[in-house]
Amino acid sequence: MCVIIVKPKEGILTRKHLKEAFRVNSHGAGMMFADNGKLFIHKGFFGFRKFYGQYSKYQRQYPNSTFVLHFRIASSGLINVENCHPFQVQKGAGFCHNGIMSSLADKEHSDTYNFVTKVLNKLPTGFWHTDDINKKIQKCATSSNSKFVLMDYTGRYLIYNEGAGHWRAGCWYSNASYTITSYTYPQFGTTKDTMEESLEEYARTSIKRSHPDPKVIQLNPPNTDNGSACEDVDELMQQAANTALAVVPSARTTCVTRNYTSRPMIGTCFWCRETMPLEMKNKEYFHMGPGVGGIDIHNKCFAELQGMIQLKCLHCGSNINIPQSFMLTNEIHCEFCNTVMDWYESLDQLIDIYEE
Repeated sequence: MCVIIVKPKEGILTRKHLKEAFRVNSHGAGMMFADNGKLFIHKGFFGFRKFYGQYSKYQRQYPNSTFVLHFRIASSGLINVENCHPFQVQKGAGFCHNGIMSSLADKEHSDTYNFVTKVLNKLPTGFWHTDDINKKIQKCATSSNSKFVLMDYTGRYLIYNEGAGHWRAGCWYSNASYTITSYTYPQFGTTKDTMEESLEEYARTSIKRSHPDPKVIQLNPPNTDNGSACEDVDELMQQAANTALAVVPSARTTCVTRNYTSRPMIGTCFWCRETMPLEMKNKEYFHMGPGVGGIDIHNKCFAELQGMIQLKCLHCGSNINIPQSFMLTNEIHCEFCNTVMDWYESLDQLIDIYEE
């Protein structure tokens, strides 16, 4: 998975989110920033305390700098300092990647390492100032479902495939793995038999090991070799949802998707926890938040939630009613100080209220 965080000087980045990003992506962290015409790259942190100590030190020392942070989970290559991000690009820039470019991977070096050494370092000097080359890099990012961040010695940074990530409290995140609200449950197998054999054991080990206290679980069904759904996928996914919720009582909702259509199929209402079919024509529920990390909720439950729940503005502390527009924008606006709370900030409060 990995996650990249871009923190401009005005951005707010909490220790809680850094710690979770490190815990979920624990195969090495790094950071880069620029000051006075010089780019600094520090990487190879395998313990959070040391990482956070260095990050806090540099934040105090360079308060006006933009920081780019990367937390790695190894999908290819060895777990070592050499494969940690950011990577030096030519003499004046650093590069971070979130995603997988499997054709570039080998046993020793990660796909990103090879992309930098075999592709980016072969480009003309200062290529990031050239629009045509940037367009090609953008296309490479989108076609591989990746996100790239490049920073040069002036502190200027470029986010390729920016729309695949999100902005929160003035910081950009390449995905939501820095939160404790979601976990993607991997595919079980390619046939009904292999899925049934591994289902319960997979639930007991994989979910609990990767996320001790997940709030939202996303289940991905098994596919056949040609990418279509395996036999009896509806029945198996219902079984998977029931097993996941039984194994992880802390989960308030389960979102089940079909890989070959990316369309929700079965879900559990966040508020009443009743299982419901998630069909595009079903008007009895809606989905709040992003695809991964979002929740499904009945219309009637949302109306109940609106009538009895108030959230607090994280800036001024004022009470905020949940507006009907929340189901469309996933944002809540404070009329007292004009602060906008995004989806994750609101969901954290909703979970706390639910558990009380």
